[in-house]
Amino acid sequence: AQAACTEVGNVITCSNEVGPISFGPGDFTLPFDPTTVILDATNNIVSNLQFGVTAYGNNDMSLVNSGSIDVSYNGNAYGMISVSNFGDASAINEGLVDVYSDYGIATGILAYSNYGDTLASNTGDISAYSFTGNAYGMVSIAPYGDASANNDGSVYAGSFIGDATGI
Repeated sequence: AQAACTEVGNVITCSNEVGPISFGPGDFTLPFDPTTVILDATNNIVSNLQFGVTAYGNNDMSLVNSGSIDVSYNGNAYGMISVSNFGDASAINEGLVDVYSDYGIATGILAYSNYGDTLASNTGDISAYSFTGNAYGMVSIAPYGDASANNDGSVYAGSFIGDATGI
């Protein structure tokens, strides 16, 4: 089903029955295409593609999930990715992120910035499982800035063959 999304001041919010999922602020191609956010019968974000939700740009980027994201993919799979080249990047989960990969890396939430600070934060539930690859619950990387990760929720990472890292 198509998501009900609105864009105000470069912040994109898609609503489902669990709660709003916001993308931004940052660089977006506007108008935003809500068909890129797929909802299942219970209005949760579901993807059999590589990514659940992503934010990418040169300025500050932020993702906030208070709903449900479920990603299943045969290669590398990611629940939430927030990436900035020159600004700060944050990926904040207040809901549920569930990621499964058959033959690649499984990552729950990822915040990455080349020249800014990053924050990966969780007060909800994150699960990342890969059958043959590595699994990461939360990742925060800032080569030329400060990287931080906060968890007040539940983080699970598991792999049958590869390595698993929660935070």
